[in-house]
Amino acid sequence: LVLRDPVDRAYSEFWYARKRGWETSESFDKTIEERLPEGDKDPGQPDAYLARGRYVEHLETICAVFPRPQVNVLIFEEMTADPIEACQRLFRKLGGVDPSFVPSVSHQRNVAAQSRSRFLLGMTSKGERWAVVRRVTRPILSERLRHRLKAALQSLNERPFSPPPMTMDTREKLKEYYDPWNRRLERLLEVSLDHWRPPPSPRSG
Repeated sequence: LVLRDPVDRAYSEFWYARKRGWETSESFDKTIEERLPEGDKDPGQPDAYLARGRYVEHLETICAVFPRPQVNVLIFEEMTADPIEACQRLFRKLGGVDPSFVPSVSHQRNVAAQSRSRFLLGMTSKGERWAVVRRVTRPILSERLRHRLKAALQSLNERPFSPPPMTMDTREKLKEYYDPWNRRLERLLEVSLDHWRPPPSPRSG
């Protein structure tokens, strides 16, 4: 499992959902402001940006099923700082994997982008519209080729995009929201997640 600072993860997922046409709101800050009072209940919902960052809830379930030594967790920020070392650290824990193997880390996936055509976005992101394409192409294209066609159309429809920065107010509210969950996660994993913590409150006086 790879865990990212839940604040940055929620922000990234919002803009990925925008790219895929699943999210209609144009403001991450407004969306989060509306959600924070109650939080997301169901992490299975496509817009459960808050719930999917409460990692300890999911990890506790996983660790109840699998022995703890079999559950390997990598911290995203450590991977981006030194991806090869992070991978090799995992390799050393896995039997039958050469820990000296150097994986390729040059290709970046899921970069931020905007859609050029709303029509093409809807055709490739909405299940009922893509079902029509699948039905028409089923006699001539395999499932694998249809998947490649969809990926190619989505790629052609994307243009580079830099999301607006998250406001400091929203970031601080999210840091506070996740802090109790992150502390439970620290105890479960026996690691330090100080870099995910909210900034200390300024001393009065």
